[in-house]
Amino acid sequence: MKRFGPTISATLAVVILIAAVLSCNVDQTEEQINLLSQYYTIEPASLLDSLKRGEAAFTPVNQKPEFVPFDQSVTVNWHQADYFYIAKAVYEGVLGKTLQGWQLSGMDFDLACSQIQNGFQNGRLRFFSVIKDGDQEARLTRFIDIDPSDNFVHVSETKYSPKLIDLKSIDMTQLKISADQALQIAESNGGEEKRASLNNACSISLALNLDRRDRWYWDVFYTRSDDRTSFFDIQIDPYTGEIRSP
Repeated sequence: MKRFGPTISATLAVVILIAAVLSCNVDQTEEQINLLSQYYTIEPASLLDSLKRGEAAFTPVNQKPEFVPFDQSVTVNWHQADYFYIAKAVYEGVLGKTLQGWQLSGMDFDLACSQIQNGFQNGRLRFFSVIKDGDQEARLTRFIDIDPSDNFVHVSETKYSPKLIDLKSIDMTQLKISADQALQIAESNGGEEKRASLNNACSISLALNLDRRDRWYWDVFYTRSDDRTSFFDIQIDPYTGEIRSP
């Protein structure tokens, strides 16, 4: 009779070890600690010029500024690069920190359909960094909400410990299609016609998302102003500019 004792014992030991590790991970949760949450008021019309002149342009306030009605808000001609420039200015010029060495994990932008010729009227950037925290790892995140339509910038920082989730970073050197280019591709592939059918009574949002294969794509979707439902959605490959199938 063939004997399987030692092999079965070794296999069983591996199975028990894997089960023990999985059990530990299931029982663990990430503790979330808010490190920073700060609002700053800005003057959108002059912000970029003020920053280029090295002038103070961010005024700290204790709470989120009040909502500005659409017909009273300033329309800016800002693009993806401008939002990154402003984020860098906040961290280096105001907080005395840096975004160098931090990994980008997400970005999204918004505008009204009537502002299609101007640029993005809101931008949100997300960064993260993994650090040693005692005998384990922790994840630090930074979220920057730049909202010229409501005259503010919001910066928040959070620590997650222990790190149980691995975020996917965006390699900007590999992306060939910016948010601005993605918007133009969406416009040329049905977006312009769709928003014209509503007389620009709509808004447009762009977000860099991950698919099931952990591959980034631009999701550009148009939303009606009356009932906030999406009426046009298109996915664009940020590496080639090609239209993706849903």
